[in-house]
Amino acid sequence: MAKVENIISNNGNVIPNQFIIYEDNGDITFQSYHSIICQIRGGALGYDKVVVFGSDWDYSTTTSKYRNKFLMDNGLSILASTRDIKEALERGHARKDEAIAVFLDTTM
Repeated sequence: MAKVENIISNNGNVIPNQFIIYEDNGDITFQSYHSIICQIRGGALGYDKVVVFGSDWDYSTTTSKYRNKFLMDNGLSILASTRDIKEALERGHARKDEAIAVFLDTTM
């Protein structure tokens, strides 16, 4: 059974409408309001991790702020800016020296 928690700010405050979902299979998802923004999945296709962004990944400044926090909190500071994500989506991976695949899934 999945576990859902609100994101906690750097000051320790619960952030409403910003959720982290921990799946039984190890996937971790960031959801803002009703939109899936980003999901970190286990390795596949020869990559250590697969990061999938939903169609609303860059919806607002607030969404981006908490998306970046989610990525940093999960060891993916390499993707913790809008520019880094755009570049990674163009390449299909985080960086040439990183084993992190990056995809856009407009159905999320």
